[in-house]
Amino acid sequence: MVVTAVGLLLGARSDAGAVRSGAKSATAEAVLKLDAGHPAIARAVEAGADVEEFDGGAELILARRLGADGRSRAFLGGRAAPVGVLAEIGETLVVVHGQSDQIRLKGAAAQRGALDKFAGDALAGPMASYQELYSHWKASQAELETLRSAARDRLREAESLEAALAEISTVDPQPGEDESLKAEAVKLANVEELRIAANTAHQALIAEDYGDAGDATTLVDVAKRTLEHVAEHDAELGSAAARLAEVGFLLNDIATELASYQAGLDSEGPERLAEIEDRRSSLATLVRKYAPSIDEVLVWAENARVRFDELQDDSTRIEALDADVVRTEAELQTQAAAVSKIRAKAAKDLSGRVSAELKALAMADATLVITREAASQLTPHGADEITFLLQPHSGALPVRWARAPPAANSLA
Repeated sequence: MVVTAVGLLLGARSDAGAVRSGAKSATAEAVLKLDAGHPAIARAVEAGADVEEFDGGAELILARRLGADGRSRAFLGGRAAPVGVLAEIGETLVVVHGQSDQIRLKGAAAQRGALDKFAGDALAGPMASYQELYSHWKASQAELETLRSAARDRLREAESLEAALAEISTVDPQPGEDESLKAEAVKLANVEELRIAANTAHQALIAEDYGDAGDATTLVDVAKRTLEHVAEHDAELGSAAARLAEVGFLLNDIATELASYQAGLDSEGPERLAEIEDRRSSLATLVRKYAPSIDEVLVWAENARVRFDELQDDSTRIEALDADVVRTEAELQTQAAAVSKIRAKAAKDLSGRVSAELKALAMADATLVITREAASQLTPHGADEITFLLQPHSGALPVRWARAPPAANSLA
């Protein structure tokens, strides 16, 4: 009340809540005795105030009338004056020290915090355990809600993945198969040209009727034998004969491979090409749906199986979370009750100690009343709603803390 009254006299913003219920207005007034030459005197005279002088100083009266409608009037030295002039004079007269605690304490959270701080270590440990369990409870609730609300979407996702995995499993693609089939298809599409080339090369190597000059194998053999006849006379020609022998062996190997290649082409007819194209079509469908290549399709399928298993586990997870939420809530209720018991003891102690201090402020019959009601639901701070009330005298109804008591509508 004192701080509110002083604030009004110093030009603070008016608040109709300071007027007693049913009253038309409230008035704050102060008589200041100032030393001669005080800057407040000069500013007051400049504003038109009447200042009563006496030996060594002067007397200045400040007043502020606050209406129930929120409007206010300021008076300086018995004359009406702008509120701003009170603020200017107030800056030279009074300094209010504090952190607006009297305003902050109007909030329910601040009142609960003040009580908890007063309770000290007796409450700190149980509250820390409660808040840790509360965080776990809320996290389980959130996950449970997510699983339940997204159940249909997750079911559709599971069905889609199951169909995709079944399709891929039916085709049963192998790593790199798309590229290998592509190469084989190109080969079979040009089989006649390949057969002619292989046959021509084979004939050139070993055919007996290749011509008067003979085939390559024969010519190399002739060259080799010719050099072998004179190799004893020159080691260099002997070395050339040995290398021609190696060439002969190589030509024979190539000739054998070409013969085998031709036989293979003869066995891979149009039926094989049609089979390959059908297989490539099946693989292309997978590539078009799931990934740019067969190897990437296989990777996608592996990830899809993991995701499918997770979705299949939803029902089990929901049951486990549901049980956890119920169990945790029951434990929270027990811990909240313990916290409430500690708060009740602290509230009784704090109420008594503050009430004793009020007597020192000439409010002998005033009492701080701390009420504790059950909250509608569990909160991060327990299950209590804490309210600070001030009972100005015996028999009066307690009013909100940090508000003027109903009996006070004039301050001087």
